[in-house]
Amino acid sequence: MRKRTSEKGTETVRGGKILGKIVGLQYYSRPPKPGDEVFFEREPRNEYDRNAVAAVSVSGRVVGHIERGMAVWLAPLFDSGKLLLKGKVLADVDEWNAPVAIDVFLTKKGKSLLKRSSADSPEKIVHNHVLELFDKSSRYSKETLEEAARVFEPMVAGRSVAPETKLVFSMFMARLDEPDAKERGTSEKALLAVKEFTSNLTFGTLTSSGPVAVLPVFPKAKRRRRREGGWISGKRAMEEGSLVIEEIDGGVVSKLKARNLGSKPALLIGGEGVKGAKQDRIINITMVVKAAAEIEVPVSCVERGRWRYSGEQVAKSQGFASAKIRRDVTGDIAENLKHGSRSFASDQDMVWHNVAEISARSGTESETESLHEMCEVMRGDLEHVRSKLPFPKGAVGVAFFVMGKLVSIDIFPDTGILKDYWDDIVESVAMEAVLAEEGAENNKKRAPRKDVAVKRVSKIIKSSLSCDVKVDKSPSNEGWLVTAADDEFKASALVHNEECAHFAGFVA
Repeated sequence: MRKRTSEKGTETVRGGKILGKIVGLQYYSRPPKPGDEVFFEREPRNEYDRNAVAAVSVSGRVVGHIERGMAVWLAPLFDSGKLLLKGKVLADVDEWNAPVAIDVFLTKKGKSLLKRSSADSPEKIVHNHVLELFDKSSRYSKETLEEAARVFEPMVAGRSVAPETKLVFSMFMARLDEPDAKERGTSEKALLAVKEFTSNLTFGTLTSSGPVAVLPVFPKAKRRRRREGGWISGKRAMEEGSLVIEEIDGGVVSKLKARNLGSKPALLIGGEGVKGAKQDRIINITMVVKAAAEIEVPVSCVERGRWRYSGEQVAKSQGFASAKIRRDVTGDIAENLKHGSRSFASDQDMVWHNVAEISARSGTESETESLHEMCEVMRGDLEHVRSKLPFPKGAVGVAFFVMGKLVSIDIFPDTGILKDYWDDIVESVAMEAVLAEEGAENNKKRAPRKDVAVKRVSKIIKSSLSCDVKVDKSPSNEGWLVTAADDEFKASALVHNEECAHFAGFVA
């Protein structure tokens, strides 16, 4: 442990932000986690790298070092007393590396690097141009700035370019990752659209089948559609052949390719299963595939023991993952976005663990550890629950309770999409009920009173939209994804064409 250098008494101004990576985590017993705060200190006597910059936790422990490519130009700025750095660890931490967002604080001596120089030298000319790009970035569109970055990047990468210039260019590149004023305005509208959507709801009669209780959700007033034609559900589009989902090139476990051959945007739902291709997967998060478009779809594997084509080159609709798997994947993505990473991947080991748990608790086996095959073995029990829970005519959403506890909420803009997915969503919750009943015969299975159920659902919806909410572009770049997660719930909502296309909430 070391005593961290104090910033007290040092006059600084915030210059900007840079994005980097802490490396060498495998050599330290307490590596940083997403959201952790870290500080940076020079290690000029480091035997492996004379430019080493150590990442230090708030408790004073070294947890890694800034990557060499960045340390080589940060070191002279540190040594000349021009800056102090403070960072926050982002998502996607692995056993070796941790991405980090670093706030740059310039000392009195370092402020000069944000001023243009009249010195007659090639280095100062380059620095002045990069500084102008950084200073005036708000005047130009993001597309123009990205093109400018492609022009400047090879030049700034040269060894002859001053460390001060590399720092300013890195701050410019980090600024490109931030939403511009137009995007911020649109994201605020997206959150308002979800709040308006979820405030215009009423609840129907509570019905139950064994340990499962259903609270249907209806709109208070008929919504006026903003778009002609609306969406088609991914399930219906796949069945009709207008939506084709297949492997990317030779195959990537965490991604599939979706091609919409139809005339309507297709709505893929988080947790929706796709069977076939090289292995069975589930869609990670709700997204829209616009008409005549081809996109990559983030997915999770629910069939661990197969990586080969078994007759089907194209995936087919396959029901839903269990409510618990849907909840955990939603939570993973919400945490990734919360910590600054636009990663729509799940913790694949966590998904496989959940599938293995279903196999163990239900006593079902599958040669390829396929969730779909396990569900088929439980088909009788699942069908028993589903058959007693018919689709509530006119409903646009549903909240499910298992043994009196709220499990999941799904709300759509119209009754047709919910109807397409009704049997699948019911069975995903019935799976939780079947597993919960194992060894729990003495537990009370009464449905909650309607007023209690409504209060609980309303609280979860309100909480998920009033806590630390994150709004980001959807992975398909069609619409905005609103996510939130805490110890009590995980939630996501997709806003497309200024309308909420799907709200999903899960209780932890």
